[in-house]
Amino acid sequence: MKARRTTFIVLTVLFGLGLGFAAFAFLGLVGAWFGLGDREVHRVHDLAWGAHGGLLIALPFLLQAIRPERKPAVMQGAAAAGLGLAAGYALGGQVLFALVPIVVVVLLWWLHPARDQLLRIDRRPQPVLLALSVLAAIPLVIYALDQAALQRGCVAGDQHCDEFHFAGMAALALALPLVGAVASFRTPGWRIGARLVAAAAAVFGLSSVLFPDNLSSLGTTWSSAALVGGVVFVAVAELGARQPLTRRVPL
Repeated sequence: MKARRTTFIVLTVLFGLGLGFAAFAFLGLVGAWFGLGDREVHRVHDLAWGAHGGLLIALPFLLQAIRPERKPAVMQGAAAAGLGLAAGYALGGQVLFALVPIVVVVLLWWLHPARDQLLRIDRRPQPVLLALSVLAAIPLVIYALDQAALQRGCVAGDQHCDEFHFAGMAALALALPLVGAVASFRTPGWRIGARLVAAAAAVFGLSSVLFPDNLSSLGTTWSSAALVGGVVFVAVAELGARQPLTRRVPL
């Protein structure tokens, strides 16, 4: 058990640092606002990767290095974000790349020191958080399918295509409602996931507000909706955290 726990912590740190720095998720989350170098036309895409790879996957991995048994929701949220990543790439025709997050999620799930808690749902979901996630899923899935179609129709030599930007946008759009839905069940550590998915939605929306001419921009209406939705989601989560939790009653 101790060896499994140690292996889990080492791998989460390595994967978190790898995604954050070697795969540029953290760097994109910071530098993309300024369009450094030749990245000006890629700001929406780079920020989306920062929101997804950095906020929804890499940071949760790193946060599990300390007392992972006390916050199984962090692993649940990271797994949901990883599955969103896999789905986005698979829909975009990048099946080989889609296998990578699946393998990582399965491995870490199996090694998690509180593995028995990861599939345990003994609390009723917070209805507003769950409703917000479901409502958000409708336009986000439509957007994801559109972006995935662009990726499948790509022509080699286009930098957006070669860097799988459209598949990445589809992946973030699918991950947001998945992580939000996971947070709504309020497993221990759920507030971390709620805050991170709200922050990711805000980055997604704000990038389109600031860079409306970039490819994959949401447009004024939907980018504003993403911003407002993120704020409302985290506000409901924080208010709900002050209320007593209702546990499921066995039938």
